[in-house]
Amino acid sequence: MATVTAKIQIYASHSDVESLTMTFNAYRKACQLVERESL
Repeated sequence: MATVTAKIQIYASHSDVESLTMTFNAYRKACQLVERESL
């Protein structure tokens, strides 16, 4: 999870909206997977 957060910070610093959106979508998918595993 820390790696995903780091990537989001890197993309955010570049102000590349497309990359930021793709990273955010991947982050949401990762969160959903973690929630499923914890259930």
